[in-house]
Amino acid sequence: MTTSVVFPPRAAPALGLLKSRNNDIEVFVEDTSAPNLWVFLLRKYLPSSVRLDSVNVLGSKRNVIDACKADQAVDGRKKLYIIDGDLDILLGKPKPRLRHLYRLRRYCVENYLLDERALISAATILNPKLEYDSAQQEVNYSGWLDGNRDALLGLFIFYAVTFELKRDEETVGYSVNRLLEEDTKVFRVCKNRVFRRVIGLYRCVRSTCTAEEIRNIYDRVRHNSVMGGVEQFVSGKDYIFPLLYLLLRKKFRVNIPINSFKTLVAQCIERPLDPYLLRRLRIVSRK
Repeated sequence: MTTSVVFPPRAAPALGLLKSRNNDIEVFVEDTSAPNLWVFLLRKYLPSSVRLDSVNVLGSKRNVIDACKADQAVDGRKKLYIIDGDLDILLGKPKPRLRHLYRLRRYCVENYLLDERALISAATILNPKLEYDSAQQEVNYSGWLDGNRDALLGLFIFYAVTFELKRDEETVGYSVNRLLEEDTKVFRVCKNRVFRRVIGLYRCVRSTCTAEEIRNIYDRVRHNSVMGGVEQFVSGKDYIFPLLYLLLRKKFRVNIPINSFKTLVAQCIERPLDPYLLRRLRIVSRK
């Protein structure tokens, strides 16, 4: 459960002004689960002289876009509206052309937490007897990611195809736990289950679309996928981070709620992962 209050789009400017005593820059986001995650993460992108104690939670992407659309004035306020990349970045869709709007270049904010050093550091904070080097070897982050890489990226390529052609069909909302190998201790997705999931989606889409339509979208999405990878295009919130959390909880007794763990990982991030967001925030903060 979250205690964050979600405000309507029309309240965004007033909300930013209300918090201006503690914030040198107004940041509006769609996320509701862990607003402090945003605070700790964005501080890595801002100059140390710029204060940011809170972000403004607007709920959905639609709310953020609507609020930004209603706040297009150049009025001297330092403001940025941030939306997730979602499946739109795989589909190659341009972001709405709105002043003050920034779209993440990864699927969502949790994708910015996929940093091995930060994840292991957070685990050692929660388990004071855990040595960093031994934890790093036991987790084998790069090996774990490689073991899930092809199946997850292939799945999300077809999620994007399905989203484009049959929007009412469930895609990312399908629980990753239903795709895991049986009796796995490393929380790896099962390639056979992923394959069956893709075939099921294909049959569903094929019921209303031609094979040529599916192939055209698939080829475009597949081409876009080579520009990044699983860390960019697969949902960190719904797929990658929950598996990492379960893995670390199993190995090192990480027993805090997942949103608290996300916030701790954000605190442990040492370097910005998105140079474009870094540049945009620094430009906004200098205005």
